Amino acid sequence: MSIGLIIGGGNPESRQKAAEDFLEKNTGENAVPLVIEINPEEGKNEIGIGDVRKTLPLLSLKTDQHQPKVLRIKEAGKLSLAAQNALLKTLEEPPDNTIIILEVPATDLLLPTVLSRCQIISLPSGPAPVLPENEKKNAGRILSWIAEKNIPAGFKLAEEFSKDRAKALRLIDQLILAAGQNLRQTSNLETVETIRRLQQTKTYLSANTNIRLTWENLFI
Repeated sequence: MSIGLIIGGGNPESRQKAAEDFLEKNTGENAVPLVIEINPEEGKNEIGIGDVRKTLPLLSLKTDQHQPKVLRIKEAGKLSLAAQNALLKTLEEPPDNTIIILEVPATDLLLPTVLSRCQIISLPSGPAPVLPENEKKNAGRILSWIAEKNIPAGFKLAEEFSKDRAKALRLIDQLILAAGQNLRQTSNLETVETIRRLQQTKTYLSANTNIRLTWENLFI
């Protein structure tokens, strides 16, 4: 069996149990899978394209013909846009005897192109994560500034967040979530580029770059 599988909803424990139950039913009683995981690096809040690219070749390792290979991403909601795109070809044509499992609290956190290449197991859960109305409105306003290259508004915002890295990162997460929801509704290529730039900004901020200059660069 070769398959891409998304387990969405529930909580980490229920998603793990669903994954283990699936593997037990689909890898044979006596088969011991070769399990490979991709997790965020220590101190980082996302799984980047580099993490995916360095792991995918492991799926081509020669194993006993009866030993399945399993790639598990337990925090698939933290995959960056670029990392998700890097998975597409492998999800479409998994290597022989390979199961790829993405575990995510809400399938809305994944691109439609990822969803379309996988079977989906939906677990009971609360509503998909959404921004509160005030945060959604604020995020929409800032996203429009980015699209319009509204430099005065952007620079004023950069000054506001110049001394609070945690607050700046929280806002970036809100913008990524809002832009991702827009992308799933419109599939607009400009939104794809905006998400790429937001992900890049988040990476820079996480690496202790100058907060103000990093924010300002979004609006140029």
